[in-house]
Amino acid sequence: MRYIGSKILLLDKISSFIPKNTNILCDIFAGTASVGKYFKKSHNLISNDILYFSFILQKAYLGLYEEPKFSKFIAKFNAHPIDYFNKIACSNEFLNKPFIYENYSPSNNCQRSYFSVENALKIDYIRQSIEQFLQDKIINQNEYYYLLASLIEAVSLVSNTTGTYGAYLKIWDKRSLKPLTLSRLDIDFCKKTDHLCFNENSSSLIDRIAGDVLYIDPPYNSRQYAPNYHILETIARYDYPKISGVTGVRDYANLKSNFCIKAKAKIELENLVSKADFKHIILSYNSEGIISETEIQNILKKYGKKSTYKCEKIPYRRYKSNKEAKNDVCELLFYIEK
Repeated sequence: MRYIGSKILLLDKISSFIPKNTNILCDIFAGTASVGKYFKKSHNLISNDILYFSFILQKAYLGLYEEPKFSKFIAKFNAHPIDYFNKIACSNEFLNKPFIYENYSPSNNCQRSYFSVENALKIDYIRQSIEQFLQDKIINQNEYYYLLASLIEAVSLVSNTTGTYGAYLKIWDKRSLKPLTLSRLDIDFCKKTDHLCFNENSSSLIDRIAGDVLYIDPPYNSRQYAPNYHILETIARYDYPKISGVTGVRDYANLKSNFCIKAKAKIELENLVSKADFKHIILSYNSEGIISETEIQNILKKYGKKSTYKCEKIPYRRYKSNKEAKNDVCELLFYIEK
């Protein structure tokens, strides 16, 4: 999945910053759970994100320790649910209030072109079916998370966007016209069962957790995550929200991050670091972020052991494999022992 600030290409470097013989690692801004996936076998994880669709991904990729069996579903339909959903045909007649179809695909009443009509209908059908199967106890809670995560991953592959949902393309991208297809999740199952997943604001969660390593990867500019992923959030919640504007964005007042507000970002970081009951703190940040490198250094040294502080600058072009990136833009990786 394409995601703002994804750290997939930085995982080995993050790992090199983590001391040996550490057990509990917290990724407090989990996003697509890429950091958790990497450390799933080596650490007991605390994973968190304020966005609910991220929580669904966490529960599937980190919370499951064995492949869901879907025993009741298979007994009833004689098929694995992934295969069942991929083969079944659906139309507007099968749906009760098809929210995605009515609001995010082109029709007489809607000009938005996030999804083709066929894919929008299928998203609604699958999402409503998953909910109904849970209510009818045909699937259990873990199987529910698995199927929702598969749907979220599939949606990102056929959305008519550049990767985020703050706007849709006016001309249809070729991939957005391909049929929505669910896939079995690529989960590295392991027997560690004490991974904890949260869907909270980091500033409130930090008061109730403790461990060895705290990894902080906050937003670094004024671009809020919630409106950029509002459709994935709506598909995950499927709560028929009131939407507004050209892009049909849901209200996100309670999901705004202070890290995206210049007057509040530094205070928010200091609050997180000061309250952290973790021995090791690792922070990823962009060199052009709202908080300066010097300000971050001062905060970390204020609450940590100054002699352990280090900051490594990773050229953004190398980290992002992007030839067009500015030569002087870096990903900053900070460490301090508290």
